[in-house]
Amino acid sequence: TLPRGEYRKAVAWWMKELRDYEVQEAWIVPTHGTIFSLATAIRLFTEPGDNLIVLAPNYNRYNQAATRLQRGIVTVQLQEENGHYSIPWDELEEAFSKQNNRLFVLCNPNNPTGHVYRKEELERIAALSKKYQVVVFSDEIFAEIVFEGNAAIPYTKVAGPDALAISCTSMGKVFSLTGVNHANILIENDVLREAFIRQRDADHFGSVDPMVYSGMV
Repeated sequence: TLPRGEYRKAVAWWMKELRDYEVQEAWIVPTHGTIFSLATAIRLFTEPGDNLIVLAPNYNRYNQAATRLQRGIVTVQLQEENGHYSIPWDELEEAFSKQNNRLFVLCNPNNPTGHVYRKEELERIAALSKKYQVVVFSDEIFAEIVFEGNAAIPYTKVAGPDALAISCTSMGKVFSLTGVNHANILIENDVLREAFIRQRDADHFGSVDPMVYSGMV
């Protein structure tokens, strides 16, 4: 079951209609799930002994994936004030500046705080990524589930075509299909995307689950 034209068209249509993002079909990389994709990124961009940067509180399986692959965790604690969360930018830049911290995981909207990152915040993250050449993996599987306004802004849309940027999308949360493992990775950067696909395939990516295909189209 291969992700042929109608599959990719459905993903592109959803991104345009729900997230105001004109996605080229070539940017779409199907995978077996969010953590599968993160593990692929960890293997591709880091070596054992390198570190994954995360914002806390965060989804515990990011840490689990890093630990299982013999990578460390660098935690930057979100600042809370009256129920609202913000990034301590000096601490995040300090983490980005370290040579062995090569991959940053962003969760937007954040799990578990629910914070939806604004465009200005994503632009600052993209600037740090460019400055220190840190790859950003943005987990956006909660993107359509927001209390106010539109869905979360895709990180790759903000970062641009040459950025070290990966957005991870899924039907899992918005359609309660987490029991069917899948994700659709979006990578505008051609070199980055080709490298990710090679690593994904080396990680034994097979065909798309037939139920995922039917649900998508």
